[in-house]
Amino acid sequence: MNQLEGSGCEAMGRMLVQNQTLEVLTLSQNNMFDNGCQALFFGLESNTTLKSLDISVLKAGAVNTPSLLTLSLRHNYRLTRNSYAQLAEASKANHNILRIAADLQFEGWDEVWTKVEMILIRNTVYAMERYRVPLLMVARGRILLRDITHSTSANSTGIYSLPIELRRMILIALDKHNVLTRTQHISALNIACNPANHFSTKQELLAAVLANDYAFVHEMIKTVHS
Repeated sequence: MNQLEGSGCEAMGRMLVQNQTLEVLTLSQNNMFDNGCQALFFGLESNTTLKSLDISVLKAGAVNTPSLLTLSLRHNYRLTRNSYAQLAEASKANHNILRIAADLQFEGWDEVWTKVEMILIRNTVYAMERYRVPLLMVARGRILLRDITHSTSANSTGIYSLPIELRRMILIALDKHNVLTRTQHISALNIACNPANHFSTKQELLAAVLANDYAFVHEMIKTVHS
């Protein structure tokens, strides 16, 4: 057990603000005090690369780090029921965190931990949807957005009689949980409309739709299946 106190946590917090490469940080069994935690979490709020955090004391700010996928609270003997209740409440706004490890139990544990587990299940669904929706939109879009040039009654009725924008809206509605951005929706639809767009693998298609988010979504899927 180390004793990472105020000045050390402040330095760590400043490092997290500036560092854009660190992905894993382990501070397990550090007996940090409240002011040190606040300094550390201040840095976390500005960090966009950290994916795994192992800490001794929890504050709500930790789970608000947008890139955080896993959080370990093992061997943390200072956490109480109120701390875990705070964790459940703070996690509601984080749609990315997929794993929270804890090994303490107390009276009322089941009630609090059930709330945490429901959030992790929701986020797992969202992670899978971010992988599934682009593929589904492009696959169905190749059919629904195709150019109908014949004027026969068979081709002028049903889905193809609808304005193209309405058909695009139907495809966007496939994203039931709103896991993609508007830009990603447009990218998927544009790829579907262009028959010249061919991809060798699903990964290439996902990278084209998700753009800068692809690496993070790929990491989420790896975490889901780990």
